[in-house]
Amino acid sequence: YGHGMARAAESLKDADGFAVARVAEAVALRGTDARTPILVLSGAHTSDELEAALHHGLELALHSQGQLELLEGADVGRPLRAWLKVDTGMHRLGLHPAEVPAALERLSAAALQPRPGLMTHLANADDPADPLTAQQCARLHALARHDQPLNIGNSAGILAFPSARTDWVRPGIMLYGSTPFSGPDAEAGGA
Repeated sequence: YGHGMARAAESLKDADGFAVARVAEAVALRGTDARTPILVLSGAHTSDELEAALHHGLELALHSQGQLELLEGADVGRPLRAWLKVDTGMHRLGLHPAEVPAALERLSAAALQPRPGLMTHLANADDPADPLTAQQCARLHALARHDQPLNIGNSAGILAFPSARTDWVRPGIMLYGSTPFSGPDAEAGGA
C-alpha cells in the first residue's frame, strides 16, 4: 500500500505472520528482523524461487498443477508449509475444488511438514450483500480435512463474514484505517 514493507513489518512486529506477492519480496522481508512465517501468495514458479523459499523458510501458495510438479520434482529436504489455493469462485487463480483431494495426496507423498493448508481469495467481500462470499467460504470449509488449517479472510471478509475468520486471515487495507467496503466511506460500506 505504499508505506514500505520493512516499515510496515516493524509496525506489525507482533503479527503472527506476513503475506507478500512474490518470493523476492519475501526474501527482502526476511532480510529485516521478520522471523515470523511469511507466505508468498503467488508461490514459486522456478527452481531458483523454490530454493530461495526453502532457504529462507518461506511458506508457499500453490495455485497450479505446474507449481505442484515443481515441488514434487525438487529435493525439498527441509520443512515447507504449502497452502493449496482453491478457486472457490473468483476464477482468477487456484485449483478447481475437484482437484484438491488429489493435490493433497501428492503433497502428502512429497512428505511436506507441517500439513498443507487450504486457502482462497474472496471475489466480492467488499459487498456484504453479495452471496458469493458466503458460498466461497462454505466451499473451502467443505474441502477441509480434520484439523486442516484454513486461510480465507481478507479485510472485508474478516469484518463482515464470520465464516471467513479462519486459522489464518490476511488483513490488508484495514490495517491502514481504510474501509475495505465499496461505497464512499466506512459508514456507507456496511461494516
